[in-house]
Amino acid sequence: MITLVAAVFATISNIINKRPITIILQPVLALLFIIGIWFYQKKEKHRYVAKLTYMTFFCGIYLPISWYYSPGISSSIGYYAILVIVMSVYFIEHKFELVFPVISIAISVSMIRYELINPEHFIPFPDKETQMNDITINFIIIVFLLFLVINYINRHYVKEKERFYILSITDELTGVYNHRYLLNCLENLVNNNVEKKNISLLFIDVNNFKWINDNFGHLEGDVVLIKLGEILRNNFSICGRFGGDEFVVIIPESDISEAKCQADKLKKEFEKYVHEKNYKKLSLSVGVFSSRDNQAKEIIRKADEYMYNIKYASR
Repeated sequence: MITLVAAVFATISNIINKRPITIILQPVLALLFIIGIWFYQKKEKHRYVAKLTYMTFFCGIYLPISWYYSPGISSSIGYYAILVIVMSVYFIEHKFELVFPVISIAISVSMIRYELINPEHFIPFPDKETQMNDITINFIIIVFLLFLVINYINRHYVKEKERFYILSITDELTGVYNHRYLLNCLENLVNNNVEKKNISLLFIDVNNFKWINDNFGHLEGDVVLIKLGEILRNNFSICGRFGGDEFVVIIPESDISEAKCQADKLKKEFEKYVHEKNYKKLSLSVGVFSSRDNQAKEIIRKADEYMYNIKYASR
C-alpha cells in the first residue's frame, strides 16, 4: 500500500513538474506491477514468492532505471532510494533478509558514482523552479511514507511484544494463567496489601483425573482440563493452572466465607459439566484459605494442605 501511494504521488509530481514522458511512465509501470503483485499474493502459498518478486523488482530493476532516467542526485531520487532501503530491511524475512538491503544500498552507491563520472547521461531539470518543486513535493511525500513505514513497524513490534508477553504468562493448553504468573501475582498482592485486607486463594484438584486418561485417553483428559479452564475464566479474573490437574484461583479483598461460596459455585458448575458428559467419577476438591498476613508461598501451602485434607477425607 505504501509503494502504491508512492507510485501515485510520484506520477502526479512528474506531471506537475512537466517531466519527460519516459520519467512519467516509470511510476505508472511500477503501479501496474504493484497491482499485479497484490492480486498474486492473495493466496497464502504465493505470499513469500510475491514478496521476493516485489523486492527484486524495486531493488534490482526499478531503482537503477529510475535513477538513470532522472536528473540524478540533484533530484528527489535519493529520497526514494532511502524509502526502498528502509522497506527492504523490514519486508523480507528469513534467509533473504539481508540480501535486498545490500542490493539497494550497493545500487544507490553505484548510481551516485556513475553519475559523478558520467553527468551527461542524466536528464537535467529545465530550470531551478522545476527542480525546487520536484524536491519539495517529493520530500514531503517520502517523509509521509517513511512515517507510515516506521509507524507500521512500531505497531507491529508492540503487537508482537504483547503477544509474546501473553504467551509467557498463559498456560498453553487451558488458556488460563501459568504457575509463574500466579505466584508473581500473589506475591504482588501480598506485598502491596497496605490496608491489610484479606486475600483468598482456592487450590483446586480434579478428583480421579487418572480415570479419565485411562478410560478415554489423554486427549479427552486435555478436553476436561480445557473445560475447567473455561469455567474458571468465566468466573474469576485471576485463575491459572498450577500444574497437571491442579488449578489456583486468587480472590483479592475477600474473606473466607465469600471464598467458600465461590468454591461451592465452581464445584456445582463443574459437576453440571461432568454430568452432561457422564463422567460421574470426576469431581473437584477445593482447598480454601484466606489471610491478610501470610506470605504468598505460605498462603498457597495452606490452601494446598486444606485441599488434600478434603480430597483424602472423601475417599
